[in-house]
Amino acid sequence: VRAFGVDCATFGFSNACDLFARNIELANDGVRFNTNDSATDFFVPQLGRHTAANALAAIAVGRRMGMNDDEIAHGLAAASKAEMRLEFHRIGEVNLLNDAYNANPASMRAALQTFAELPARGRRVAILGDMRELGETGERYHHEIGEAVAKAKVDVLICVGALSRFVAESAEKRGISATRIHRFDDSKSASQSIENLILSGDTVLLKASRGVKLELVAKELEKCFAGSCGGAVDIA
Repeated sequence: VRAFGVDCATFGFSNACDLFARNIELANDGVRFNTNDSATDFFVPQLGRHTAANALAAIAVGRRMGMNDDEIAHGLAAASKAEMRLEFHRIGEVNLLNDAYNANPASMRAALQTFAELPARGRRVAILGDMRELGETGERYHHEIGEAVAKAKVDVLICVGALSRFVAESAEKRGISATRIHRFDDSKSASQSIENLILSGDTVLLKASRGVKLELVAKELEKCFAGSCGGAVDIA
């Protein structure tokens, strides 16, 4: 772009960029980082390493608009959270990362990376549903997500929907024991069994396309672990 005389600024995680993030800290309440050219502490109350990349774009634009870094940091810290998009909830003794609003291959990988990087004192349980509207590429992408699951420190995998069977198949081939994989046809059947699969102390990820309705599972987790259900017995 610069070769055509366009004034531009690059941003990202590489030190080859004009603006890049340093000292990235991921926690349950959001992301903290500095930049290569400022000692200002930036915080965004949204989860995921990719959140820092999005914030860098905002920082670059804000500077071009004449804002100083303190003003930009204040605005980022006040950013609103979208419902069911990497929402963190504490439900009794269970931590829930609810990203069930929608899913595609890129966002599924980002959610799994965030899940793997968050602190967890118990097991990591990934409840993943179908990624819809992928056409003829659906089987291939679900197999690829199964490979990503195996790399993401997932202890228990719960698959919901017809296409998610390819996630289960691929995850098992990559080393996740079949005893740690559970499959359900839909969210209703998954929610009916969830109290037998989740332990107190677990950290749980929900991720699927909107039509899978994983919010039914979230509601059942709320009912069980904020209420009277005692949780599961570890069968490993």
